[in-house]
Amino acid sequence: MCNPNSPTGRVVSARSLRTLYRQIEQAGLWMVVDEAFIDFCPSHSLMPEIPNARRLLILRSFTKFYGMPGIRLGYLVGSPDTVALVRRLLPPWSVSQFAQEAGVAAVDDVRYRQRSLKFMQQERQRFMTRLRAVHGLRVIPASANFVMVELPSRCVTAGLVSRLARQGILVRDCRTFSGMTQPALRLAIRHPCENNSVVHALKEALREA
Repeated sequence: MCNPNSPTGRVVSARSLRTLYRQIEQAGLWMVVDEAFIDFCPSHSLMPEIPNARRLLILRSFTKFYGMPGIRLGYLVGSPDTVALVRRLLPPWSVSQFAQEAGVAAVDDVRYRQRSLKFMQQERQRFMTRLRAVHGLRVIPASANFVMVELPSRCVTAGLVSRLARQGILVRDCRTFSGMTQPALRLAIRHPCENNSVVHALKEALREA
């Protein structure tokens, strides 16, 4: 499971996940949690459970919080015996020396982490507040670095995405996600000026729809 979820940005509390894990463990199954976006809401991570949860695996990524998609760096956390088994299955040189050094430098940069987390928490709330003021949008409460908004049923998502692209605004059409029945967009949280431009563009587009 993905926590926080994509594309909704919603997060499941660590307490709820611990309860779920106990049920999964009793059934003799494994729980794999993709925490690629958890750095934006670290208190919900299951990482503290790893020492006592043999059937729990956690996936982490440097792509989201640290903005390093080009180096393709991530890691898995689990019990020592499980990690040892996975390591034997990896191809040689699965992670370059450059990627390793970049990852270590990113983790060591505590000030960047603190500044980024503070900025995202404040700007996410401000952005969602402004989006809620746009008639026709339903804003899904988010805990990641993006916000999902549901559009009016009459809205043609592809047309709206194209219109925004012509204005230099790239958004994710959520129709490609399994189970999505309502037209929706996933909006990245960026600089306040850019976020304001997104709000204005959506307001104008929906007014004319």
